[in-house]
Amino acid sequence: MHPEKKTKNKKSPLKFDERASVLAETLNKESDRGRAVLGAEIISVSLESLLRTFFRADLKTVDPLFKGFGPLSSFAAKIQMAYVMHLIPKIIKDRLELIRKLRNQFAHCQTPLDFSDSQCTEILHILANGKFEPEILIQEIKHKTLRNKKVSEKSLETAFILYVPLLKQQQSLS
Repeated sequence: MHPEKKTKNKKSPLKFDERASVLAETLNKESDRGRAVLGAEIISVSLESLLRTFFRADLKTVDPLFKGFGPLSSFAAKIQMAYVMHLIPKIIKDRLELIRKLRNQFAHCQTPLDFSDSQCTEILHILANGKFEPEILIQEIKHKTLRNKKVSEKSLETAFILYVPLLKQQQSLS
């Protein structure tokens, strides 16, 4: 008989809906500036994870691409790379660009700024009122992604986490 292995009390991974809920709760506790910057960072990290799914497992080669002045260190570069690799459709690329612009407004503005300011309301209006049909989008992503690469359901799930803030905003403003 093998002695029983002691396992640390690890939390089981959260399901997709639970992760989305935790993200929403975290963002709701922030100021508008915090929501814009943190929300964009969450998406940027998710994009990086999505891109890494399609890269070699050689960390010595891949890690520098995302660090410091690496070619994929910026949010803009990650958006562009995910788009040219057919990992996200144009509608999501365009919306991520708007989120990036909004994030930059908050990150680089030295005066108080909130979502009710005119420079933010235009972007928020476009994000909230643009045509966005999640079911069609999910089918398009699955079709294009699976056609181009063999992808696990987990990597598709990682891709969908990019859309959680957009989905939540669309649903709350409808």
